[in-house]
Amino acid sequence: MKKILITLTTLALAALPLASAQATTDYGVHVYMSAPKVQGTPLTSNYNTETFDGFNSGDLATTLSIGTVTGPCRIDNGGVYGGASSTSADPVTGGSSSKYATTVDGVQVITIDLTKPAKYLGLWWTAGSPSNQVKFYSEGQEVAAMTTAGLIDKLSQATVGSKDGNNTYNSADYYGNPVNGGASGEPFVYLNVYGIGGISFDRIELSGAGFEFDNITVSDLEQPVAGSLIDVEYIPSEIEPPVEPVDEPEDTTDAETLADTGYDAFAMSTTAAILALLGSLTLGASVIARRRK
Repeated sequence: MKKILITLTTLALAALPLASAQATTDYGVHVYMSAPKVQGTPLTSNYNTETFDGFNSGDLATTLSIGTVTGPCRIDNGGVYGGASSTSADPVTGGSSSKYATTVDGVQVITIDLTKPAKYLGLWWTAGSPSNQVKFYSEGQEVAAMTTAGLIDKLSQATVGSKDGNNTYNSADYYGNPVNGGASGEPFVYLNVYGIGGISFDRIELSGAGFEFDNITVSDLEQPVAGSLIDVEYIPSEIEPPVEPVDEPEDTTDAETLADTGYDAFAMSTTAAILALLGSLTLGASVIARRRK
């Protein structure tokens, strides 16, 4: 009887299904681009945009509305290579170019320490150059690095489609300044970068010769991805996201607690009933054995 008890108990425990708590979640950053000629973020709330319009041309900005700057971040008047005429999430052509920011020849790195850790970054990337790169950091550690390679590869296709499948755009429409028609051989794209799986970043680094940008936007909240955006690439993180603090579990065996521990409540209760029955059978066998002596 003891051998039977051990065998059945082992089988019953082995039959318990493990929950998805054992499954891992991907974490990194996901890059999307807006439709051609869109110059502003698709976010509708809980974000902050720096337009650079409050600076004088030729300024080397050290403080932005989104954080503080290290490295020469030069402000230029709108022209062939940069400057937006809109902050709208809708396509816009024509208008007057606003001021924009750019890296400076010689020291081609701009570092922005954000006021708050962000889970979204957007920027109007103009006259894009192959050497341009964006790096994301959290507490001094590099989270991910984005080059223009994925974007240029995407735009090498004749057309690109929106995430929701409702729109198809000609890749050629991303080339050339939508405000004044200049730099026809270079891409002008509003980039949207989302932290995935709990990833956030408190510092961004923009580098490369002629990295021109405007309408840079951040949000410290997880934001939904608009269906109108076009998927560019997913970049796995170099580090794991911080572990969220959890409360100590209560000493209970109700269905909710069993689900939280990773086991199916029905299977657990069934196993308990089997073990109780086996206990009764063992006790009965012991009583019979004593009576036979």
